Amino acid sequence: MLALGERGAAMLPVVAMSAAALLAGRQLRSTREAQQRRRADVAREAAAEERSRISREMHDLIGHDLSVIASLAAGGQNVLRSSPNEAERAFAAIGQVSRASVSQLRQVLRLLRSGDGDAPAPLSPQPDLSRLSALIDTVRSAGLQIDDERRGNLHGLPRAHQLAVYRIIQEALTNSLRHGGEGTAVTVRVVVSAQEVVVSIADRGAVPGAGQPTVSTDGHGLVGMRERVDALGGVFHAGATAAGWLVRAVIPNEGGEFDESASR
Repeated sequence: MLALGERGAAMLPVVAMSAAALLAGRQLRSTREAQQRRRADVAREAAAEERSRISREMHDLIGHDLSVIASLAAGGQNVLRSSPNEAERAFAAIGQVSRASVSQLRQVLRLLRSGDGDAPAPLSPQPDLSRLSALIDTVRSAGLQIDDERRGNLHGLPRAHQLAVYRIIQEALTNSLRHGGEGTAVTVRVVVSAQEVVVSIADRGAVPGAGQPTVSTDGHGLVGMRERVDALGGVFHAGATAAGWLVRAVIPNEGGEFDESASR
């Protein structure tokens, strides 16, 4: 028989291997648990970002249309007896805006139901500046007095720039309509140069007694505009002026085309 010391020496490699295996198993479990926690954190962050994206898109798609509808309805009621033809045009415009809004909402819901989760899907066809005139005309029909100035080749801008400019103007006009009311005078100016894009929406507060308009405090409008500008490396400002309210964004024009003669 082996002596006690010899048996201990013979068992030492086995014990060492067992201890190493146990340590490796613990390290492997610890690594797997850490990976699972990281995956869970990433999933939570992705879900939060997606909720924020959906909320912002729904705000952009639906909030503007609802503000226009409310203003048109108020205007139609005011002239229903004194000017039936104007009231009829207002109610016809309500129907047009409502149908477009319902169509967009159905598209959003359809995309949300059919999404495979691999990548965020666009919640609607994203607007570019070819639709800017239609946007301004819609808000004019709701009662705003809008001066529209455009300089430079807006359609040569990258799509991300065009979307940002469109959404900024849309939200600013919606706020002017919501807080200033019918008859408020607004100047929309977009200037494209080889270096930058400057967009400004100045609310001149023309409605007597309306006071200075205030930025929406629903947590989406102002924040959404600033996020879009920040994402493109630009500078955003919104604040009161002596006459009313000013929204202004300056965005670097990288990768866009510039044509000095291409002005509206």
